[in-house]
Amino acid sequence: TTVYDKLGIINGVIHASAMFPQGLIQTKTAENIANMFSSKIKGLQILEQVLAGKNLDFMLLFSSLSAIRGDIGAVDYVAANLYLDAYALQKNSITPYPIVSIGWDGWSETGMRTNYFKSRRNEKQFLPLLNQKLWEVFIIEHSLDNKMLIPGSLLLQLSVSALQNSNTYTSPIVLRRFSFLSPGMISDLFSFSCRVVLNSYESEITVEILKDNHNWSQLSKAELSTETVTNLKLTSSQIVTILKSTDFIPNTIIPKLTKRISTGKHWQVLEWIKQVKKQYIIAKLKIKDEFVHETNELSLHPALLDVGMSFATQLHKEQYLPFFIGAIIIYAPLPPTLYALAEPLICDTKNIQRYNIILCNELGKILVFIENFTLKLANNLITG
Repeated sequence: TTVYDKLGIINGVIHASAMFPQGLIQTKTAENIANMFSSKIKGLQILEQVLAGKNLDFMLLFSSLSAIRGDIGAVDYVAANLYLDAYALQKNSITPYPIVSIGWDGWSETGMRTNYFKSRRNEKQFLPLLNQKLWEVFIIEHSLDNKMLIPGSLLLQLSVSALQNSNTYTSPIVLRRFSFLSPGMISDLFSFSCRVVLNSYESEITVEILKDNHNWSQLSKAELSTETVTNLKLTSSQIVTILKSTDFIPNTIIPKLTKRISTGKHWQVLEWIKQVKKQYIIAKLKIKDEFVHETNELSLHPALLDVGMSFATQLHKEQYLPFFIGAIIIYAPLPPTLYALAEPLICDTKNIQRYNIILCNELGKILVFIENFTLKLANNLITG
């Protein structure tokens, strides 16, 4: 009544009330969800009561594209917008005026999302870093042109262990678009620092190093995800069948490599490698007995993971370094003995190799799945 007293006739109504969503589903409280529903759903229900019997020209509801495509950390926001869409669909046929629900995307220069991220842009969370004494040996034993090089598998281990220790993410951990941004060349272990940074507002995790007291430099970057859908086509029973297959290309030979990358005793895990005709390359990996205890604290043992991801490139004369991972899903820690299955993907150039990788146990249970693992020829890498 007050609105009508002040404004007179109301010709149209725009319902644009909203709150910005925060946090993954396991961190949300009943209060968080109630507040979200109050602004969108309860607000619309109140409008319906107030406008009962009124003859409007239109009602416009501000919904979101997230109601269609989903959004990480926004389950309550998605549900509230779905309500708006359903309301418009149902009520349109029975009201004397049109009800339209618009699924907005994020606005570039203004709006709720833009204003929120402007206020939170510089907020970072530094996650617990795995004890350096547990992993520095993998830098000492991994070198490029006789210079210590942080292996890409160690960046994965540091990212995953940081998430596990922060109690923020539950199993399985899913990282998408994991990019190896620059080679982490180390002159000595006493002049560099390492940190893992989580930006939950952008759903991004990075591993950074500080060398010689200069600026922090990003070595890797990945997007956090809860989406476990991949192009994984094999079941556990099919994997076991492949591992037991006798249909191998005979005399699988590992050619002598043109070596720029050198590794130490931890990397001596490859027991055998076989090429299944036309489709798969498989291998058995086993950590030396003296290093088995390391798997108790390293869920993705860097040497085991490194060989498990890249063993298929050993069928080439050149060496390759990791460049990009489309998605990696960690279902369980890597045991001291495991099997690796690589599915080569089509590439347009010999400078790049691409694979889908399955790491599993002897029963075919998938421990880690790596989709679109891309490597670049090491000979093309300039280290300076």
